[in-house]
Amino acid sequence: MRTAIAEGMTTMNALRGWKKATRSAEATNCVEVGRASNQFGIRDTKNRDGGTLVIDRPTFNRFIAATKASQLTYQVKYAEA
Repeated sequence: MRTAIAEGMTTMNALRGWKKATRSAEATNCVEVGRASNQFGIRDTKNRDGGTLVIDRPTFNRFIAATKASQLTYQVKYAEA
């Protein structure tokens, strides 16, 4: 499992209570969220060992607010062959 641990950040083993959105049903393009103290982990349900993004509570709250307001955009970048 790939992880990036900065000073003051939790280890992946401390993340508990992983949950996936109930509206996602059996969809394959889902993420799930785990929590440890004041930090949250976000990972791909199809590749749970592929890495986890760990963010603090204020960042997570902004992410949720932006998601609910449909303000998220993304850009896919492909590496040149």
